[in-house]
Amino acid sequence: MTLLIDGHNLIGQLPSLSLAYPDDEAKLLQLLVRYHWHKKQPITVIFDPGELRAHGPKLRPPPGITVIYAPPGSDADAVLIDRIQRHSRPRTLTVVSSDRAVVAAARAAGAKVIKAQDFARELMRAPEKTESEPGEKPPSSEEVQEWLDLFSKR
Repeated sequence: MTLLIDGHNLIGQLPSLSLAYPDDEAKLLQLLVRYHWHKKQPITVIFDPGELRAHGPKLRPPPGITVIYAPPGSDADAVLIDRIQRHSRPRTLTVVSSDRAVVAAARAAGAKVIKAQDFARELMRAPEKTESEPGEKPPSSEEVQEWLDLFSKR
């Protein structure tokens, strides 16, 4: 199952984050990396467009995590709905959002839905990663610093 996440919707449900924080997206990615290491599920997180869109191609999350910014003039909800409707096997998707239109599109396509507040609780329970698993390369300190630098340039 692939997780398709409404990024800003999820940030709004996390007690340790706020959409007002300049590095909210980077902090969410740190939590998603930890979750991915534990669950091994492919993750695509979609954010609304913003100042970081121009820097998006430089962001290199670890394999298994994809970051997408909605194009100017659109928003994450529209991108999510489009991806759900165009997916060749939507029943293999788990959509994380509390937005009514996104949830309705996901259910209509047969995708599983997890409300953002429910996934936020699950995300906060993911254990810390203490060591690399065989064949897995954790992000380097340079990559982590690059993410933090990119997201703090707001």
